[in-house]
Amino acid sequence: MSSFHGLDGNEYKLRLTVPLLRRIKRHAGVDLGKLETDPLNKLANDPELFVDCLWLFCESQFQPDANARDKRPDEQFAEILPDNILDVGSTALLDAIIDFFPAGKRCALRSLAETLEKKRNLATEKLMERLQTEEIDDKVVDAAVNAGLEHLTNYLNQAATNTSNTEPPISVSY
Repeated sequence: MSSFHGLDGNEYKLRLTVPLLRRIKRHAGVDLGKLETDPLNKLANDPELFVDCLWLFCESQFQPDANARDKRPDEQFAEILPDNILDVGSTALLDAIIDFFPAGKRCALRSLAETLEKKRNLATEKLMERLQTEEIDDKVVDAAVNAGLEHLTNYLNQAATNTSNTEPPISVSY
């Protein structure tokens, strides 16, 4: 059974069942049983939705702090998630989804997941190599400077037409 550890020291186990599949679909709008709709990509691109989905898996295992009356249990849960939850949580979630399916399909899904992970790692390596070149560094700095200048120009133009605006421009740090 797939799992991850929270900052509270507890291990949270992920096991997909039909009732849980229905709850996730109803509450989060994600159908983990229809892989052709690429639910994992949807979750990977929306960290808040991802954490909501993890909460539905772990709700019965989590013991909320009774003294934290100003926070709902799902908010408390989100606070005990480790910084790398998108990595460890997505691995655990993928394993839980794969384990949900029948053995024949499970084998094919595991093979596909391993192939995709290798390709993702290779793509990340290539991206890191490109980002470490001086040319890319210069392009990134130029883009950041241009974005900051554009924002400042827009602010100054807005301030010129609306003298009652006293908000300073948003600072851009590099």
